[in-house]
Amino acid sequence: MKVTKELLEKYHRGHCTPEEKTAVENWLLDDSDVDDSFPASVDEATIQQEMWAEIQQELPSSKPRRLFRWSLPGSVAAACVVVLGLGWLLYRPHTPATPQSQEISGRDYTLAAGPESKVQVTKAGIINFCGRLEIQPKKDVQLSFIEQSPEHFSFQKGETYFAFHTCQKADHEKILVIKEKSLQSLPPVAKRQLMDEWGI
Repeated sequence: MKVTKELLEKYHRGHCTPEEKTAVENWLLDDSDVDDSFPASVDEATIQQEMWAEIQQELPSSKPRRLFRWSLPGSVAAACVVVLGLGWLLYRPHTPATPQSQEISGRDYTLAAGPESKVQVTKAGIINFCGRLEIQPKKDVQLSFIEQSPEHFSFQKGETYFAFHTCQKADHEKILVIKEKSLQSLPPVAKRQLMDEWGI
């Protein structure tokens, strides 16, 4: 029985008779009529060489590539730079980022002088200071600043105040005292300076 296209389609659909099914299966298993030789016009050796050339192009090269070529003086110089850099990082002098403020805690109040400000309380309870001062009263209290000034300032418990003194000549000395809540009324530059200095 000859195997045709129609018979193969019939076999795949499962509609073949037992004789047709046997014929198709025998035909599929029989490879005697398959010709796997090269045509006479093709040279086998040439094809092998072409195939091998293409394969070699895809293979990595056998020589390892060096990424950097260091000379001895260049290596020594690089090592010295690294060692000096690490030494500088480890042994540089550590300076604080912001100057420390002076703080005085009394029975009725706590005072904190700003950076580059000075404060001193006399035995008579007069507060001499130069620069900026933060005042936190522990109870309602009246305080005097600068020995030459007769003026008294009233402070309320629970509030925070800032006092400023320009440290000019005694006859021109002026002291400004302001509540922390009143900072909004200050000019933006002065307000920003206060907020940066006291962390408000």
